[in-house]
Order: sequence, then C-alpha cells, then structure tokens
Amino acid sequence: MNPICYSYVRYSTPEQRKGHSLARQTESAEAYAEAKGLTLDNRLNMRDQGVSGYSGKNVTDGALGAFLKEIEAGRVEPGSFLLVEDIDRLSRLPVMDALDIFKKIIGAGITIVTLGDGAQYSLERLQLDWTPLMPVLFAMARGHGESKRKSELLGKAWRAKKADARDNRTPLGNTAPMWLTYTKEDGYQLHPERTALVRRIFQLSIDGYGMGKIAKILNEEGTLTVNGKEWGNSSLDKILNNRSVIGEYQPRTLVGKKREPVGPAISNFYEPAIDEATFYRAQTAMTSRRIFRTTKKAGNFSLWQGIGKCKFCDSPMHLTLKGALPKGNAYLRCYAAKKGACQGGYVRLDASELAFREILVKMSSSVSLVQDAGAKLSQQIAEIDARIADHAGHIRKLAELLETDSSPTITGAVLRRESQVTDLKKEREELSLALASEAIVDKDSFFKALDLVSYEGRNRANALLKELKITVKIQPSRRTEPGKLPHYYVYEDDRLIFDFYINGKYITVVPHTDEQLQRMVQQDTSILHGILTFNENRKRKQT
Repeated sequence: MNPICYSYVRYSTPEQRKGHSLARQTESAEAYAEAKGLTLDNRLNMRDQGVSGYSGKNVTDGALGAFLKEIEAGRVEPGSFLLVEDIDRLSRLPVMDALDIFKKIIGAGITIVTLGDGAQYSLERLQLDWTPLMPVLFAMARGHGESKRKSELLGKAWRAKKADARDNRTPLGNTAPMWLTYTKEDGYQLHPERTALVRRIFQLSIDGYGMGKIAKILNEEGTLTVNGKEWGNSSLDKILNNRSVIGEYQPRTLVGKKREPVGPAISNFYEPAIDEATFYRAQTAMTSRRIFRTTKKAGNFSLWQGIGKCKFCDSPMHLTLKGALPKGNAYLRCYAAKKGACQGGYVRLDASELAFREILVKMSSSVSLVQDAGAKLSQQIAEIDARIADHAGHIRKLAELLETDSSPTITGAVLRRESQVTDLKKEREELSLALASEAIVDKDSFFKALDLVSYEGRNRANALLKELKITVKIQPSRRTEPGKLPHYYVYEDDRLIFDFYINGKYITVVPHTDEQLQRMVQQDTSILHGILTFNENRKRKQT
C-alpha cells in the first residue's frame, strides 16, 4: 500500500484567493503525490482559507489545529507525509512558537515536504544531521518578520483611517456591516433586502423569540446569511447586539486575541437600519429571557413563568397535567412538591389565570397592554431603562481605565455619561407619572381588550410584570386541606402590596399600600366593603 500524504493549504487574504493561491497549492500537492507514488488523503479538510498564520488562528481555530488533534488521537499514522507549499504556510508565529508546531508534526513520525523546493524534513533525518534545519529556521524568521512588518504598516494605515473617520466621518470603504453597501460616489447605503431582514430579526426578538428559535425560522424558510450559511446564535448575536444597526461605529484594535474598543463610539456614522427604540426594546426582551429563561419554544408558555412562587417553600410554580387530556386539566404546582419536598397542592391553571388578570388590572402600567398611548409610554420607559443600563456599563469600563490612566479625556467621558444618566432618570420619572395617570378604571373594558390567548399577548403581559419587579407567592391548598381556595400574595420588588383570593364571582382583596387601596376603590367601590369584611373576620380569628 502506498504511503498516505496530506495536503495543507493556507492563505490569508481575499486577494490571494483571486490570485488562484488555492488552485496553485492544491495542484502542486496532487502532482507531487502522483510523482512519488503517494496516496493523497482528502478525508480531512486541510484548507485554511483567509486564515492568518501570523495570529496563529490556523492552529487555535483552523484546519492545521484540527490536523494536530488528529495526530494526537492517533488517526494520522507515523510514516505519513504532510505537503505544504513553503514552511511559512504552516505558521508565521515567532520562530520558537513555529518550531514547536514543526517539532510536534515530525515528532509524531510524519515527514514534512515543502513543495517549493521538494525538501523533506523528518525526525529521523534531522537527528542524524541537524544542518537542514537551518534554512527552516531562517524561513520561519523571514515569514514572521514580513508578517510583522505588514501588520505594523496595516495597523498604522487603519489607525489613520479610524482617526479620519472620527474627525471627518470619512467612510472606511467596503468594511461595513452586512446590511450596508458602499460606493465611492454614494458612500454607505442601506441594502433593501438585507435591511428588511435585520428589521424582521429585531421584531422576532421583541415578540419573544430566542436566538435559537429565530435561527430555526430563518433556516426552515431557506433564508441564508450573506456568506451563504445557515443561521445560528453567533450570526444572530452579531446583529442583535451590534450598535451599528442604529448608525454607530466603534473603532477597535487588536489586544492579544481580542478586539477592544478604542475611544467612544461615533454616532450617526452609518445610516441606521432600525430606530433606537426598536434596538432598546430588543435589548430589554433579550435581557428578560436571559434572567428568566423564557423564550418561544411552543405555541404558549405559562403566564407565571419567572413570576409565580410557592408561598410555603418559595419554589417556582410549574405547569403540570393531572389526568390525560382532554378529560384531564392543567394545574400549577411548585417544583419542590413534585419531588415530595413540599406539602403544597395543586392550583387549577384556568383559575390562576383569572387571578393573573386581577393582578394586571391593579398595575397602572397594564394600560399599555390595551391602549396605544399607554403602550407608547411603556416602550419609552423600557428604552430609557436600556439606555441607563448601557451608560452604566460604559461608566464601569471607564472607571476601570481610570485606575491605570487618570486621563482628563476619560474623566470627562465619565462625567458626561453620569450627567446623561441623571437626565434619563428625570425623563423616566416624568413618563412614569404620565403612565400612572392612565390608570385603569373600567375593569370590564380592560378585560375585554386584554389578550391572554395569543403567545404575543401572554408574553407582553408576563414581561410587563417582570419589568415592574412583580413576584406572586401562591398559597395552594395543602394535601391535608383539599378544596381550600388558593391565596395570592403580590410583591413589588420584595414589598407586599396586596393579597387576595377568588371565590366564584367574588374577589376578596387586602391592599397593603395606600396606592393599591386607592386604585381598587377607583375600579370598584364594592371592594371597600369586601376589604372591611375581610379585616373584621381576621380580627375575630385573632381574638
């Protein structure tokens, strides 16, 4: 059987691809294998196209790194050959680092062949005569030096471009987000189809779809990325968390293996693909899903997701089926009770969702679920909250820089952002007051307009209570008390604001704040009688 050989091809730039670098290196390997009677193995995809040898990405993330792992796993047999055009195709790292890679390969009994001059390098040969290693070391040094010089020149040119972009808003050429096109005559322009796709992705995120679900929707439709690949979390993250969609350009530089921001972002550098309100609404939705792990995986999800807890043990309340459908029913039950660690019983899901409506109607912000004016105010508040969080993140990073660099520029940036946060908080307070003035008085009209059937409607209601930091401790009947009515204790940011239970058509509510008492009386004066009766009964039991 002929010895096995593997062809490794690498080039760094698109220009090299245009120059047929791939075809040249591939044809040379095929010709060598045929001439020497070797079997060229194409089982491994030994192609690092557009991958830098200077950064070492071909080893850490590329095909050469995968080949080294195959060697370690014993799937590349000793006596095999590795064909490369030149030594600098393997690596352009500093000499000692490049030599380590070279030694790993020949140390496994594999012969490296440089097709440019036909030289062969094996451990057996170099142990007998080390002098052929000298040209290899010189080639490694030359390759690293050339790449370093190019990198420095390119870095200098890019620094000049970035400075020109900041000072004069000069376009950076074809380097732009995928939803933009560039020409020298017109500069950056929105690409209609790609911009529409970006807007749809943001709307899906706002509507409650996680990245995994969005990727599935797009892939099932046959919608591919600009690179012709299927969508995944990574490709969606580069859109949903990219402030370029609202027109910002953030200059960056390579620090180690990471691209770090350089100076503040440049606003209005690109034509925005979406407005800022949409961007921040999506950020709020994604943050909520990360905290509560809520995403649209099915046609519906529990209204109590991330909100309902067991009054006895503080465990989350989960949906469960009792009896086979259609005769069975859906219930809420605490997670600990499912494992036998809590005595809490079941709460009928349909009854609990009536209670959920009662909680919504007692929140001033709930008007946003049924009225356009209220919805607009809520969206503006959510946008401001996201802006405040964004500024807070920047302030933290700037404060870290101040520990090592007390630059007046950085200090000024901190002060500007702190001032903007103060202004945003004032604006938020004004909007909150305006939203409170839209308090729900007509409960019946609210309930008729409220959508708790569709996923989108349920998601909006659930997200609203989370934004208000509402949690509800549900006290189901104990196993020893079957038939007892469930009791609901409603907390706002860990402060009890009211509790209630529902008995048929009647609701008995006990407010724990003046604001809640006032709202309840506004909605239904008969509630006052129920409150007084409940309090009298409670006093009798205590005495």
